[in-house]
Amino acid sequence: MNVPSPPGSRWWRGFAARGRKPPAQADPRRLAARRAGLFFLVSGVLALVGLSLPNDQSVNTPAAAGLALVDLGVGALLYRLPWQRWHRIWTLLLVVPAALAVMAGFYLIGALPAPVFGAFMILVLFWVGLSQPPGTALCVSPAFALAYFLPQGGGSQTLHAALVVLPVAVLIAESTAATLRQLAASHAREARRFRLYRALARAQRSLCALDWNEACAEVTAAARQLGFDAASLQIIDHPRRSFHIRYLDGLPQQLAGKEFPLEQGVTGLVVERGDVVAVEAYARHPHAIPALRDLGIQVVFGAPVRIDGHIAAVLVAFSRTRMDLDEDQLQVFRMLADQAAVALANATRHGRLRDEANQLSEVTLRDELTGLGNRRQGQALLASLQPGDGLVMIDLDHFKQLNDGKGHAVGDAVLREFGHFVARNLRQGDQAVRWGGEEFLLVLPAVGARLQAVCERMREAWNARAPATTFSAGACLHGAGRPAEQTLRAADAALYAAKGLGRDRVCIAPAAQT
Repeated sequence: MNVPSPPGSRWWRGFAARGRKPPAQADPRRLAARRAGLFFLVSGVLALVGLSLPNDQSVNTPAAAGLALVDLGVGALLYRLPWQRWHRIWTLLLVVPAALAVMAGFYLIGALPAPVFGAFMILVLFWVGLSQPPGTALCVSPAFALAYFLPQGGGSQTLHAALVVLPVAVLIAESTAATLRQLAASHAREARRFRLYRALARAQRSLCALDWNEACAEVTAAARQLGFDAASLQIIDHPRRSFHIRYLDGLPQQLAGKEFPLEQGVTGLVVERGDVVAVEAYARHPHAIPALRDLGIQVVFGAPVRIDGHIAAVLVAFSRTRMDLDEDQLQVFRMLADQAAVALANATRHGRLRDEANQLSEVTLRDELTGLGNRRQGQALLASLQPGDGLVMIDLDHFKQLNDGKGHAVGDAVLREFGHFVARNLRQGDQAVRWGGEEFLLVLPAVGARLQAVCERMREAWNARAPATTFSAGACLHGAGRPAEQTLRAADAALYAAKGLGRDRVCIAPAAQT
């Protein structure tokens, strides 16, 4: 059953869909102006309501009605003016003379009793405290004193009331302004701290790359998330007392890989101190790098990146504008550098393990005697055959007699020599494995109609070496939709045909077989 959404939720979704800010996030100047406008509107409405009630006829009704309309007009004007476009907050003080003039007018025509007049003045001063910086209420207090004295004609009673009302009102306004400023500063600090730690959290989630280059790129990108214009990872070369700028983000690529002495830039200071270094006026710093100074860099942060207890790199972040540096930012940047160290250490360790695994994998797929691939790699090559690839089976002629007559050492030497020969004479992309004993398997990708010519050229090159034994070969061109085992059987059959024809020759599988 579909239940209709409440009007409030529909309003909010429409509001969010238009991309507008909710009222709670309105510009503070506009909010203060609307509060003042509400004050005028309520005053005007109350004045009109008061005129509609029976009175003692001592009030000038037309004047009071005119002032009420002025109240309403000023209130509407304050509500509609684009205060957010006017960057000076003191423009809101235009509300003060307008409010004092209207209140004085009501007092002079007898529509505002003296106690109410004083209460309204306290309310206006309270608004000043809400909307203006500390000290403003004190500065405008003479205007309030004149507005209080002049309509009442002075006198000791008026002076006594002013000495009680105005100081209290100013004190309330100033206390309000000071409290609001402290709250705003505290809110700004907490908001900034929240943004910093949120950026750090995002950075920590991104620092999970296991590839060294990818991890370094993630580190510099994470540094920029803290609000900087650019970042780089600078690799330390301790023996040369220098560093290289690497993995740039937001800097010209011409700087990548350049070497600088540790006496230049912030990097040397970080290495020397072993902690975060912040330079607020980089252009005037004696260690500034000219290329970075020319880019308009103003603020530079540097933090050590330790791997296995040693400073292997320095994470450096740059800003082209002045920044208010505080302990929170330094701490977050230090934590980011520590996370970067962990990420780079993991990437280093993973790279080492990957290299070891590759070496182990290579060993398991390599024939120790000939240096070619072994039968396991041959099986993988068969599985990767594509239409048009040539498959060649080679067998050394009379190898058993050679092995039996001259010994296994000579036989092994021949196998080793043939393996090196094949490796040197393969075309780019060709693969060769020792299939077993004195048999070898070659895969010639996309060789096509040149299959026999390639095989004959290899046979002639081997014979030109005056070897201890010749070889016979059977070759087959792999066809589309054909199992690799069938191509292998065809090449093997062609090899037996070559042996049957007297050896030292190449036979190609007949077209019917291929």
